[in-house]
Amino acid sequence: MALLIFLVGILQASFYWILKPLIMLCTATVEFHWLGYALIFLIAWLISGKIEDQKS
Repeated sequence: MALLIFLVGILQASFYWILKPLIMLCTATVEFHWLGYALIFLIAWLISGKIEDQKS
């Protein structure tokens, strides 16, 4: 029984080790940590736009 518990623990730890980068990416995406950077980029992009004079 102890061997079974040990093997299940090793299996779970290996899955966590393999999937940790995906877990970190999904967590950051779901928690919207990137939203502040996206808004700063969007504001800078809108401000730096070229305004052309319309000649009538």
